[in-house]
Amino acid sequence: DGSELAGTYFLIVRTDNGSVLSQAAGAIPITASGPIDVTRPVLPDLAVSNVQAPDQTIADPATVTVTWTVTNLGGAAGAAGHWIDKVIASKNAILGDGDDVVLGMFDRTGPFAAGDGYTPSEAITLPPEFTGRFTLFVKTDANEEVFEDGREANNVAAKSGFFDVIPVAYAD
Repeated sequence: DGSELAGTYFLIVRTDNGSVLSQAAGAIPITASGPIDVTRPVLPDLAVSNVQAPDQTIADPATVTVTWTVTNLGGAAGAAGHWIDKVIASKNAILGDGDDVVLGMFDRTGPFAAGDGYTPSEAITLPPEFTGRFTLFVKTDANEEVFEDGREANNVAAKSGFFDVIPVAYAD
């Protein structure tokens, strides 16, 4: 994609570089060169914000509605026409350390131009006996299908405050 090659380069073409062809005495291979400018492409930058869900729900099993916004903050549409948003619950509020539970995966397809955004609202059925206090995360482009040139730090956002799932026996 040229992102690491930006700058001016010389393209060099040399015929019969290994002198394999027989040539007249004193003949030398023909060499041609010329400068080419390689520019960095304009790339997408997907960002998650505004993760919302109820502060608590009654479990076994419960359905909760989770809403979030994804915006392309970059200067171009993504080359990939497909990516996945994941809704993830974590008991220790640290994404990716092994205690995470993926509550839902949502396919996104189509062009996603610079400045465009979408705000899904997904009803998610929680697993049976899923109780406790969680931090709720949403991660866009979860399988890294959209090339963002290292700008993935904003691909994750968390719901403000905890998400408590209360067992049926303790519900008032």
